[in-house]
Amino acid sequence: MKKVSEFMKEQPYTTFLLCAVGLTAGLLIGVGTKNLFELQITENKKKSACKDVYGVLCVQAHACTGNPVKECDDFVEKSEMCNVNLPDIRMIYRCKEDLRNVECTDDMPVSCLTFME
Repeated sequence: MKKVSEFMKEQPYTTFLLCAVGLTAGLLIGVGTKNLFELQITENKKKSACKDVYGVLCVQAHACTGNPVKECDDFVEKSEMCNVNLPDIRMIYRCKEDLRNVECTDDMPVSCLTFME
């Protein structure tokens, strides 16, 4: 270790270059990690919103058919309906709002067709 230290003192350009590379690598790793965490948080929010949408859909199905809400909830959970490539979270919330206004004779809202295929 002592030889490395002595060599580094004799080579100011090498020291500067190694420091610059180290700082750049640290910055890139930090930014990459931050972006990955934000992506994971966004995906978790999308899945939560998707489950809310299917919860509203199950309540609507109960109101129209009389089937128990729990059966629908269990089916959604078992078939992992929200473990797909979900659209933007705003689209999911729009679907939820549109579902709240659907009557039994209405078709599925267009905003829901993107992820409820």
